[in-house]
Amino acid sequence: MNNNILKGLISAGVLLSVSTVAGAAVDVSAATDIISGDATTAIEAVGGAILALAGLAIAFKWAKASIFG
Repeated sequence: MNNNILKGLISAGVLLSVSTVAGAAVDVSAATDIISGDATTAIEAVGGAILALAGLAIAFKWAKASIFG
C-alpha cells in the first residue's frame, strides 16, 4: 500500500473519532447566564464610554478647526 494512502486513511480515522467526540452535548448554561447578566451591563458601559469619547473627539476637532481655521 502506498505510504500517502496509509497516512490519509489514518488521518481520516483520527478525524472521524475526534468529530464524534466534538458532537457530544456540552452544557453551556452557566456561560450564557453570565453573558446575559453581567456581560450585558459591561458591554453597555463600554459602548457608552466609546460614544462619549467619540463625541468629545468631534467637539475637540470642531473647536480646533474654529480656532485655527
